[in-house]
Amino acid sequence: MDAIKVLHCADLHFDDEQGRLQNTIECCGRVIATAQVEIPDLIAIAGDVFERGLVLGSPGTLAAIDFVHRCGNVAPVVITSGTPTHDAANSTEVFNRLKTEHPVYATGLPRQVGLTKEEPREFKEVSGNMEGKPELYLFVSCLPSLTKAALAATGSRSIDGAGIEYAELLRDLFQAWGITNEKANGLGIPTILVGHGTVRAHDCRRDKGLPTRTPNLG
Repeated sequence: MDAIKVLHCADLHFDDEQGRLQNTIECCGRVIATAQVEIPDLIAIAGDVFERGLVLGSPGTLAAIDFVHRCGNVAPVVITSGTPTHDAANSTEVFNRLKTEHPVYATGLPRQVGLTKEEPREFKEVSGNMEGKPELYLFVSCLPSLTKAALAATGSRSIDGAGIEYAELLRDLFQAWGITNEKANGLGIPTILVGHGTVRAHDCRRDKGLPTRTPNLG
């Protein structure tokens, strides 16, 4: 399995406030400059692209679209949505409509996608079965900031039934993804997780091992 190079950024928070927006634009300019030098196999933007959601025509939104467009002209791009207070529902979908040299894939739901090797390269959604898929260069599991409803929508289980906890839904998702990732690795395809979230109850100053509480993903 060949090594791959990923350029990762997150929490850009494009905003309309002039001072903050200028700082964000300058930081993103450095990201683009790094990408142009390193030429990564993938640019991963892991949530909170916006500060207050998508407002078409606003300075912050136009700057965000310009940044993603520039990224897409350097390398393939995957974007996962962040917390709903920042990346409102469907706000990152606008990036799927950009015309760039390399493919751009944005999602607000948990998805697994493969990047094809052959031209024209594109991201293909995969749901468990790797058979019959075009030859893939890499395989990405996209985990946006989640609500329980969004997580349940990825499978057959319903949140209406009592006893189904958020952690159980997340466990089921990771178990299913693990099976698909094993299949991809068995075919020599590198696998990547791109997600937005925090983990509570872990003191990084001490060697406490894995956190004991449920991950907080939104």
